[in-house]
Amino acid sequence: MGKFKRGISGNPDGRPKGAKNKVTAALMEKINKIVESSLDTIESDLAALEPRDRLRLIIQLLNYALPKRQSVAIPFNFEDDDENAFDNRIVVVESNEELQRLNKAEERLRRERERLEELQG
Repeated sequence: MGKFKRGISGNPDGRPKGAKNKVTAALMEKINKIVESSLDTIESDLAALEPRDRLRLIIQLLNYALPKRQSVAIPFNFEDDDENAFDNRIVVVESNEELQRLNKAEERLRRERERLEELQG
């Protein structure tokens, strides 16, 4: 019989957040060493590819090098026909923080418009 009772974890809090899998970390280190030691060969192999194949490979590799972009539609009030109305457009943001900044900017503009309308009459 095992040292733990059935259905009861030996670590009730689970793995700490951000803890790396030891096998994955070791494998990643080996892969990095192979890639680093083979950079010259990789570059020459890449140059030997047909342009279309080279571009396809570069695009595939970019998925591992660049953060994924996310398209987010930000709703605005489009009922106003004055020169200050926003254009209907899709905004591409790269993070939730950037989206929050845009939302705060929209809110500041809305308050400013309301304040100007109160001053005008």
